Amino acid sequence: MGLWLMGALIVGSVYRSNLKAMLTLPKLRLPFDSLDDLVKTDIPTYITEGSMLHQALMNAPADTSLAQLRKQAIVGNDFIKITVPVSKGEYAVCMGRQALQAVIHGIFRMTHSCPLYIARESFFRSTGLAFAFPKGSPLRDKVNSM
Repeated sequence: MGLWLMGALIVGSVYRSNLKAMLTLPKLRLPFDSLDDLVKTDIPTYITEGSMLHQALMNAPADTSLAQLRKQAIVGNDFIKITVPVSKGEYAVCMGRQALQAVIHGIFRMTHSCPLYIARESFFRSTGLAFAFPKGSPLRDKVNSM
């Protein structure tokens, strides 16, 4: 009987703690979490010039979300210039995950807080692609021309 009471006490404590945590946590409302949501917000979006996303943005068909992002895109390569507006929430940033983490780290180092988040949905599933061919392969010239 004592063992059963001890188990009930532990299970009840854990349940009560989880319930309390669930009720006291604030509901976080993100302005966007995908490319489609970002296009609907009209938030100016900084895109790195010459990146894969920039190339895809310039070549996107008119009926896609990427083409709609062109209206609010700010293209450049000056990461230091955008650090303050991004930390204030004036811009969104679309760039590779490693570069984005560097920007977030820079903002954290300056402000000692982290006002930013990374959206769950990525635009490209893979960013690094490479092909390997044996020496003298006839496919090399065909791929290089592309």
